[in-house]
Amino acid sequence: MERGDYLNTIFEDMTAVTTGFDSMDIILKGVDKGFGLYHLCQELGRQASDVVAFGDNLNDMEMLTFAGRAVATENARDEIKAVADEVIGHHKDGAVFDYMEGLVGSDV
Repeated sequence: MERGDYLNTIFEDMTAVTTGFDSMDIILKGVDKGFGLYHLCQELGRQASDVVAFGDNLNDMEMLTFAGRAVATENARDEIKAVADEVIGHHKDGAVFDYMEGLVGSDV
């Protein structure tokens, strides 16, 4: 059992998820990156289909599920790759920057 799973059995109103940096986020249930992105879209008058999100670990799951296009990096956990629309190179090799650079001027 992962540490996050153990903590989730103890705290019913909180969620623990790994961040990929040998640590974890402990947040209120339902308050996650997807929740924040949803509210940002509401504020900016945008739809989920307008959003491209990048992720590699479990704390990115809801954000990637919300986004119109979900992009995982090569070093992402398998669970993240499974929900991604696309898997790109390793984050340490500048894959996210390269991908974003390719979006500039496109109709995404």
